[in-house]
Amino acid sequence: MRGAYLKLFMIRKLSERPMNGYELMKEFERIVGRKPSSGSVYPILKNLCDKGIVRQVDKDGDRIYEITDKGLDVVKEMDNMKQNLLMKLKEHIITVAHILGDAELLKDVEYLKGVLELSEGNRRIRRSFSRLGHTLASLIEMGANPDEVCELLDEASRKLEDLEDKISRGRRTVS
Repeated sequence: MRGAYLKLFMIRKLSERPMNGYELMKEFERIVGRKPSSGSVYPILKNLCDKGIVRQVDKDGDRIYEITDKGLDVVKEMDNMKQNLLMKLKEHIITVAHILGDAELLKDVEYLKGVLELSEGNRRIRRSFSRLGHTLASLIEMGANPDEVCELLDEASRKLEDLEDKISRGRRTVS
């Protein structure tokens, strides 16, 4: 089962940004608490390449793996599976909470319900924000010019503020 988790983890991470095998191992270690062996990671990457889920790209002598369109379809399937699993989990928790008469557990279920009802658009925003964080960390690690990075972030902020203003004006007009 661990191999299946590692495979799903790798597909998810590569959907956020291209990475090499070592980066995937380090990221898995950071999140899960143990580093998978290269003997586990590289055969999975080869299998994912063979299935057309990811592709290998050589950049400056480094093997980088990136998600393909087929891989993005797999990510959507994973999201659907996750939603179904969470719905079943919610049903079981509600049943147990009622059987045990546990009001606190029922409150936790209400929180879970809110998480389950996030729209696809909001999930996409969260994924994009996560990708941005990873990219910024990578740029800092690589010694990117801070002024250049800040200029790009400021530009993005201005555009988001413009969108915020536009939406706000639209709400005032409708009210």
